[in-house]
Amino acid sequence: MKSKPAAYHPGPRVEVLDAFIWYEERQPGLGERFQRPCSPRRSLLPPIPNSVPRSITGHEKWRLNDFPYKVIYLESPDRLRVVAVMHDS
Repeated sequence: MKSKPAAYHPGPRVEVLDAFIWYEERQPGLGERFQRPCSPRRSLLPPIPNSVPRSITGHEKWRLNDFPYKVIYLESPDRLRVVAVMHDS
């Protein structure tokens, strides 16, 4: 399965920025490490294709490694539309 570019709605961008600031205030560089896999410039791909459970609404979720966050997205033929980035608790 080929990586697809991610298109972010405004809400998830704010969620990523808030988490970036929170992590960066606690340890310099940690916010950058959190933000790297969430970057809209980066292609997102779940770790194992077709292994991510799809919800009843058709949304898919991908858990970030090393951080208690999930990326909630809709897959279209040419991109992933990120609709939320949320804390896992």
